[in-house]
Amino acid sequence: MTTPSDQPEAHAPNPRVMQFTSELTDGKLSEEQWEELCRLLADDEASLEWYVDWMSIHSCLHLDLALGQSSLITSNLLVPLDLGYYKPPNFYRRHRRKGAIAALAALAAAIVIWAMSSPKSSSSIPQAPGLVLDDAARKEFNRLDENTVAILSRVAEAVSTSTSLTTGAAIPKGRFVLDAGVAQLEFLSGANLVIEGPADLDLLSTNTVFCRRGKLRARVPAQAHGFTIETPTHRAIDLGTEFAVDVNESSDTEVHVIEGEVKLQDKNVAASQDRRLLLGDAYRADASGQGSAIDADGDRFIGAERLIQLSEQDSESRYANWLWQSRSIARDPSVLAYYAFENHYPWSRVLSHDGPLTDPALEGAIVGCRWTEGRWRQKQALEFKGTEDRVRVSIPGEYESVSLACWVRVDGFDRWLGALLLTEGHDLGEVHWQFTETGQLLLGVKAELDKSQDYLSDVVLRPHDVGRWVHLACVYDHRAGTVTHYVDGRVIEELPIQKHITLRFGAAEIGNWQPENFIDHRIRSLNGRMDEFVLFGKALRGDQIREMYKVGQPAS
Repeated sequence: MTTPSDQPEAHAPNPRVMQFTSELTDGKLSEEQWEELCRLLADDEASLEWYVDWMSIHSCLHLDLALGQSSLITSNLLVPLDLGYYKPPNFYRRHRRKGAIAALAALAAAIVIWAMSSPKSSSSIPQAPGLVLDDAARKEFNRLDENTVAILSRVAEAVSTSTSLTTGAAIPKGRFVLDAGVAQLEFLSGANLVIEGPADLDLLSTNTVFCRRGKLRARVPAQAHGFTIETPTHRAIDLGTEFAVDVNESSDTEVHVIEGEVKLQDKNVAASQDRRLLLGDAYRADASGQGSAIDADGDRFIGAERLIQLSEQDSESRYANWLWQSRSIARDPSVLAYYAFENHYPWSRVLSHDGPLTDPALEGAIVGCRWTEGRWRQKQALEFKGTEDRVRVSIPGEYESVSLACWVRVDGFDRWLGALLLTEGHDLGEVHWQFTETGQLLLGVKAELDKSQDYLSDVVLRPHDVGRWVHLACVYDHRAGTVTHYVDGRVIEELPIQKHITLRFGAAEIGNWQPENFIDHRIRSLNGRMDEFVLFGKALRGDQIREMYKVGQPAS
């Protein structure tokens, strides 16, 4: 019987082997050190086994990153496994042939050097520089905007000529102008502010607002204690729960306490003259700061509950307007494929084609996706969650120019690429439209047998866009020689066409990719929802894209 003491002892690798191996992978090993490393490996089996195991893992990691492949190589190295596959055969262990050992070491080193220096793309993946390892794009994507003070959480008939009013958007420090309607800001401090237009504010911090004009109603939890609204003459500091401020066009100020307590400071007098306003108290002052007590009237100010009702009415109106636009798109003879994602049963497995063409192949075969709510409560959408979720379509014909547009709600950037519309393979003329894990828009066109022309935007989608509906569009304009990316009706990037080729789609998928002859590819399924998709056989103008967004946006 073999006891533990009878078993051979495990030997640690030679420290110089570890040092030389580190310098080798850093590209700093000299020729003399390389020869010494080979000698050390030939004379020490424990060091040799450690070297081969370590170099195998290191080279596989570099191969994975360099090729942009799915983690078929490295995934097996992230869990305990038998590394015997990488160990030298018994022949080498018995005979310690220095030439064979040197060859084995050189092979492992060569794999690392090739992986580190080889191109980071292949014909089966996008060629855009930095798509896999673009540190600048990743840093930009993950950058936190230190100027953000609030989130625009809800609007109703809101209009602004100078401020973006996209629900869910991060709002930075600075001026916030609301020409009409109602908007709700949720400050990072926890305070909630309902604003009625016309209003003109300066957002000074997560806890302070300056109001030149407008009606404001603030709900302040304990976590945001001290939330302050300044006016031209006064400063209202929260000491309780809820208060309202009204500044008219003449700079007259009113402060109403709806619940709790407020400290009211006159900017022109000493702090010893601060007023304490309690529940039911209110104060009115003219532009000079002179004023008197009045009765509080909280009903004059729209609160969060009333805003929800107004927002629902606004949604119904917007949905009705979108229906008119949808019917217009459905009749447009330049439309190649149009999916409105409407009028389906919860169990429907066919996505109806709503465009003017009647080819049955344009109907979408739904795989895995489930029906859910779209941009508005009244609208349907498909949710793509599983890595196999997709809608299979077939779009016939060849085209010189095309325009693609869709409404999507991105629920995560956890996949290398998020598919919007991709042809089944990637043959000559075929189009891949998707976005990257770093929030860049990408149109790939196979213009050469061994190369895809990839039109990659800067970082335009960020983590704070998760969960909000965005309108994405891309125009391939043969006549102008440009590819233009749009987000929410705005031009994001315009790139020159590198080499023109006639475009085609054929068998394609919405929200996923079914590759032909590409065994190793990363998951690129969409994680999110889609509730409208349209493909035009022509290049749309910028104003047409903007109108599509304006009518279809879920809120102002």
